[in-house]
Amino acid sequence: MNPVRNGFPWWVPLATTLAAVLIAVLISRSVDAAWEASVRLWAADERPPAEYAALLHDPDLVDSATGTMMSSETGSAQVSELSVELRDTLIILTVRAVESYDAENLALSIAEAAANEARMRYEGDSGLRVLGLTQPRVRRAAPSTERNGAIAAAVGLVGGFALAAALARPARAASVGSSLGRAGRVGLRTIAVLPEDAHERTPRSDEPPPSAQQLADALDMMDRSVASVAAFIPLDASVNAYDAAAQAARALAGREHAVLWLDARPPAFQLEITTPPPLWLEGSRWAAIPRSELIRRALELYRRQPQQVVVLGPALVDPDALLLAGCCDRVVLVAASHTPADQLADARARLARANLLGVALTDAEPGDTQAFMLAQATD
Repeated sequence: MNPVRNGFPWWVPLATTLAAVLIAVLISRSVDAAWEASVRLWAADERPPAEYAALLHDPDLVDSATGTMMSSETGSAQVSELSVELRDTLIILTVRAVESYDAENLALSIAEAAANEARMRYEGDSGLRVLGLTQPRVRRAAPSTERNGAIAAAVGLVGGFALAAALARPARAASVGSSLGRAGRVGLRTIAVLPEDAHERTPRSDEPPPSAQQLADALDMMDRSVASVAAFIPLDASVNAYDAAAQAARALAGREHAVLWLDARPPAFQLEITTPPPLWLEGSRWAAIPRSELIRRALELYRRQPQQVVVLGPALVDPDALLLAGCCDRVVLVAASHTPADQLADARARLARANLLGVALTDAEPGDTQAFMLAQATD
């Protein structure tokens, strides 16, 4: 399984999410258990409810209330946390303790102690009334394993995507400068990648190299009852298109195609007439037949029978190359893997009227070959 898809390490968010959840669960389980209970009190008179709420925060009152409680087998009841909430005349006391029954008893004991203290401090019957425990009477406050796990999963997922995006930037930046990336950005489809060593090593000597199979796949036709002419045109004079054209011809022949090889590079199809015409031809309208016309006539002749015609053409800078491209059914541009993007774009524009099948990259490094094979596998 490929750990990187389109330059994005998809496994990073999954790993960070799993790690975050695992850490949250371990931390939650390491935290001591805690329970909490809440008691509602009502300030029924005209006295400000904040005065009654202050009684609940009195340390002496809390110590007195907890000291009167009986000890359990786990020891005396202890308040882990105490909070008071005011809602107009309603006062809510929340007490947290280690044991569930301690939380409930402590909350009621402190509330009753506050009501008694109010009656003692204020003349007459005070307005602080204990309404009882809220529902549920006691609830687990810690550890919140499920809640913490969900929060950790969300944080881990978001952090994982951020980390994966950061890791993907260098990969995308590197792919932008790759040979396949330059060809793709100018709209050229890479149909084959030929390594620097044209004679590629294969597991068996009787098997064609991978690039030959790639070219044959691109040129192979389902309907073999008609002729097809494919021209291999090098980008410039420094590019050798012979290997690509020869590999395509041999691979097609190995697939039982009738293949005709045609070398249209100069000086082929060129009439070498340097001697001036005789005097008796003076004044006559005489001219040699151009190379392009001779090539066109030959292709028309070869189209009369079903076969694959592989034409090795001149460089694209040669004017005859565009004329040849117009006479062929399909055109393969052959370029070096290190060719700049602007040159590839210019070549594509010059072949705009031809049926440009794609580009075959030569002198490719192992990374380009691997990238092409990977792209073919993911397609």
